[in-house]
This record gives sequence, C-alpha cells and structure tokens, in this order.
Amino acid sequence: GLYLSTALASIGAILAAASNGYWMYFFCMSLRGFGCGGLGVASYVLCTEVLGVKWRAVLGISTQYFWSAGIALMAGIAYTLPEWRQFAAFAGFSGVAYIALSFKYLMESPRWYLATGQTDKAQDVMVQLAKASSRSNTVKLPPLKQQRIAKGLNVTAVFPFPALRHRLIAMAYIFCITSLVYYGLSLNVGSLSGSIYMNTFISGIVEFPSHAFAQIAVDKLGRKMTLVLLMSIAAVGVLSSALFSGSMQVTVSMIGRFGIAGSFNMIYLYTTELFPTIVRSACLGTCSLAARLGGIIAPGIILAQAISPALPPIFLGTAAASACMVTLTLPETQGVVIEESLAGAARQN
Repeated sequence: GLYLSTALASIGAILAAASNGYWMYFFCMSLRGFGCGGLGVASYVLCTEVLGVKWRAVLGISTQYFWSAGIALMAGIAYTLPEWRQFAAFAGFSGVAYIALSFKYLMESPRWYLATGQTDKAQDVMVQLAKASSRSNTVKLPPLKQQRIAKGLNVTAVFPFPALRHRLIAMAYIFCITSLVYYGLSLNVGSLSGSIYMNTFISGIVEFPSHAFAQIAVDKLGRKMTLVLLMSIAAVGVLSSALFSGSMQVTVSMIGRFGIAGSFNMIYLYTTELFPTIVRSACLGTCSLAARLGGIIAPGIILAQAISPALPPIFLGTAAASACMVTLTLPETQGVVIEESLAGAARQN
C-alpha cells in the first residue's frame, strides 16, 4: 500500500511536469493526489503497528517531524527552483528515490500478518526486529499467539457497534476540521505580509515545537486532553489573526499553526488507538478521506477574504472550536493495550 501510493503520487508529479495542457495537468494532479491520500495512511499505520504501549506515543508523534521538515525544505527548494515544472519533477523523482532506497529495509506489519492468519510471517518479522534491537544473531522469541482470522473487513464492520460507530463519525469530523484549518492557514500564507517563501519556511519550523509539546503532553495529560488543548490554541490563534495586521498577524497566525499542526499529529495517533487492528487501516483511511474533504473546502474559505479579510480566520477558528467539543465525547486511550477484535475494542471506555 505504501509503495503503490508513493509510486502513483510520484508518477503524477513527473507527468504533471511534462503536461502541455490543462486537462492533462488536471489528470496528473488527480493521480498525484490519489497517491498522496493513501501515502499518509499507509506510512503512519506501518510505523506504529510494531510499537508497544510504552513507545507508541513518542515514536508515533516523532514521524511528524519529517513532515514539518519537508514543508520547510519545500520552501527552500521552491525558492531555488521557481519554475513549477522543475519543482514538480523534483518532487516526483524524490518519491522514486525513496522507493529504491527503502525497499531492502522496509518490512510488513506483524500485526497485519497476525490479523490475517499469517503467523509464521509475523514471527519472522518479529525475529528480525529483535535481532536489530539486540545486535545478536541468536535471538529466539516464544511462538506468537494465533489470532482468529477475519479477512475482508472494511469500515462498515464497525457500524453494528455503537461505541465504534460514534468514534468513527467523531474522528472523521475532527479530521475534516483539522485539515480544513491546517490547509486554510497554509493557503493563507500568501496573504500575510512578508515573503511567501519565508512565511512557508517559518510555518514548517514552528511545527517542530508543536510536535515536541505533543510528545510531552500526550503522556502527562492523555490523548484526549492534549488534542483539546492543541485545538483550542489553534482556535484562539486563528481567531486572533482577524484582529491584527502586519507582523503581529503573522505571529498570531503561527500560534494557530502551532496548535493545528500538533492537532494533525495527535489525530493520527489517537485514531490508531481507538480502533482494533483488523479495521484500523480502513477506519484511518475513512478519516483521511474526511480530511481530504476539509482540504477541498479550504480554498473556498480563503476566497471569502474578497468579501472581508476577517471572514476566513473567523470561520476557521470557529470550526476548530467545534472540533474541541466533539473531542470531549471520545474515550481516553492512554496506556490502553490495542485490541485485535471489534468486540474487544467496543468494550474499552
């Protein structure tokens, strides 16, 4: 799933760089977007499913440092390669290079192997991970417990369980709003005073302390309250930007960016803990689809500045506040062992 998504996104970017008309460009960018939509889900699930309770939050959140570094790096590359065809080609070939360089080292999730009845393959992966951790070639692990096989489950499998159904709807809404606010702020960078390259670079850099804050708070305050706090910071920062101009507007906008970047980080971790292994990717994929809807709506919100410059931040800030309220209806997952079955996950409160 990860490599297919990366390949589609890379091919779309490379072909877009060579497009000679609107419709070809439209098709290529659609292909690129299709790949990017699966890339985020597949990569995050694959990273976190090998982690135990102790390291799940710390390392799960750490993956987002690379996202933020990519944003900051993108600003420098765009400044160096201002011609859009060169920039698109660079992005596409970067994806191809990633596949080539990581293919030898990347392994399938042992949880997925177990959930689909491939216990031997799961055991092999765990042994390889254990050898790498112990730097020994004589590692022996006890046999893995055979799970009940449940193949072919999709997101509809959670519907008969009221608790899981509520979690799915709530997280889909939170994903949509988080994406709306995040990309709304990203698209609004050009409306802020100063250089668009520098503002984009700062947007990426300001996410680093946001992720660090999330790493600390997630175990001190729990998943739910950390998300509520970060979303509240985003709401206050975005709403405040409607009251200022110049450098002060940039400052409060970056406070909003701090909050929403941390929120975007948290919702991936939170979602993986709210759903059992057998439907985790499907539920996270559904929430990611809702996030794409938020990204689609974001440009329309920014266009509202033609009516009044204050409208976009007011709408985005209010939306972030509503996501805080929805988050409060969800259970805490800190320290909870991830369930493998639907019934078991539904019983967790």
